[in-house]
Amino acid sequence: MSVQVRDIVRNPVKEKLARGEVVSSMTARLVSSIEIVRIAKSAGFDSLYIDLEHSSFSMETTNQICVMALEAGIPAFVRVPANTPEYISRVLDGGALGVIAPGVRSAGEARAVVAAAKYPPLGERGLSAALPQLQFLTFPAAQTLPALNDATLVIVQFESKAALDAMEEIVAVDGVDLVLIGTNDLMVDLGIPGQYDHPKVRDAYERTIAACAKRGKRVGVGGLGSRPDLMVRENGRALRLHRNRSRVPDGGVHAARETGAGPSALTKVPILFLFLFCGIVQAQTYPAKPIRIIVPLVPGGNQDIMARAVAEEVSKGLGQQIVVENRPGQSAIIGTQAVKASAPDGYTLLSVAITFARVPAIVKSAGYDPAKDFAGVSLICRIPQVLVVNPEVPARSVQELIALARAQPGELSYASSGNGSTGHVAGEMFMRMAGIRMLHVPYKGNAQSLVDVMGGQVAMMFDQVSTSAAHIKAGKLRALGVTTLARSPLFPDVPTLDESGLTGFEDVTWNGYVAPAGTPREVLARLHAEIARAVSRPEFRQRYLERGIEMRASASPEEFSAYIKSEAGAFATLAREAGMRAE
Repeated sequence: MSVQVRDIVRNPVKEKLARGEVVSSMTARLVSSIEIVRIAKSAGFDSLYIDLEHSSFSMETTNQICVMALEAGIPAFVRVPANTPEYISRVLDGGALGVIAPGVRSAGEARAVVAAAKYPPLGERGLSAALPQLQFLTFPAAQTLPALNDATLVIVQFESKAALDAMEEIVAVDGVDLVLIGTNDLMVDLGIPGQYDHPKVRDAYERTIAACAKRGKRVGVGGLGSRPDLMVRENGRALRLHRNRSRVPDGGVHAARETGAGPSALTKVPILFLFLFCGIVQAQTYPAKPIRIIVPLVPGGNQDIMARAVAEEVSKGLGQQIVVENRPGQSAIIGTQAVKASAPDGYTLLSVAITFARVPAIVKSAGYDPAKDFAGVSLICRIPQVLVVNPEVPARSVQELIALARAQPGELSYASSGNGSTGHVAGEMFMRMAGIRMLHVPYKGNAQSLVDVMGGQVAMMFDQVSTSAAHIKAGKLRALGVTTLARSPLFPDVPTLDESGLTGFEDVTWNGYVAPAGTPREVLARLHAEIARAVSRPEFRQRYLERGIEMRASASPEEFSAYIKSEAGAFATLAREAGMRAE
């Protein structure tokens, strides 16, 4: 290695910031190590921002990139997946000259980051195994470590309203060098995803700038999405960026001393740090090509219909084609695993239903974890179920059905589309809450189970309102109760199971979209914003409400991810207690 201690103990970016000059940084996520450094160097970036949280880079690869960047004279800063001492020390020991701590929400968290980023007095902590590759051992540690502390740049990122509320205290923490505004994450937390011009966003910028100016701290701007000129206009003194063009301008990145026609609003701030995406690493605008949605089931079912309907509406908002592809097989596992293995770039999504969260609990070969292997994009709809019986069954209410089941324990039969299916789970919940035993009759699909209930071969089943509605109205099935806490607008005279004596009974099927884990947050936010707009259109909502389907988006991608995790956990408990296993 040609890296010397003099390369480590001085940080040209920190020195440039101290002079009040604007600094640019290229975000690296997808390109190989050598190409990342070459691109950053040739494009004239001052530094490299390695997003360890959302990239596919390992810690070893990250350290290699940091060392190569040092050799090229471009300091690397690393965004850690978690603000733990282990992550922070490993990236700094591996050659990074700065750490970016995401999601800091309080002064206490900021102080912990600073403590982890600075070496304590010699003897309290030894040199890590990564340091020999930087030739630290050829220099006296007593001289090197204090200089390294001084060179290390500590950056905390604001991503939430909580961080804004604690801003004054966070900015005042000694050792915090720069405050980065994570625009996209902040917009999601504020409930305004994708709205770069929203007054709340500008207020956040102005408050952060004022607080940092008061303390003589630096301000950074990240996650500008497709609006790189939002904060730095063409007449900005350090960068010349144009909308709808590569983020690496044709003329390159101007040195900070090359001033433009006049200062922009933000260059009046003492110091500004800009995180930019290189056009080769991440496209300026998303989507730049057609998006593919995999439906892991055969065509024609509710999930397929809803995935296609919403995709068509979202396509209009994105201005890009969305191709829906059916890839059925093995309880939707084949299509699910295909998306799991896809690149986390937002161009391959998976259509999911409630079974997506449930299958791994009963199928050992599922090969995926719904919470860890995927990132939520958004819920798209909720579909209540209805408890239906064959008209010949002598029960006209839920309580009469329960009494009938108690009179003949284990004999009254109910159908479902298979073990672990929505109908099976609803049936298990019904038996547990009512204190009864019934005979489960699993089928290979929903269509045949519905036919046999109408034919009298099986007494009852839980089915989606949208598929049973026509048969109920034709008198082929009798509806006794719906599984939502509110009555269905399709059948206002049919009570809920909750009001029929099973207090709190609720089991609703749902559809949504997920992406491979590691998909950039700004991409998820863009998709979520368009989905939310699509499902909120009155005429679109009404069209499906008439079929018993409630169109609804989740509040954010993160909320949908949390919902999936909660559903998976709740079902795993039920499956274990009920002894559910896949056929």
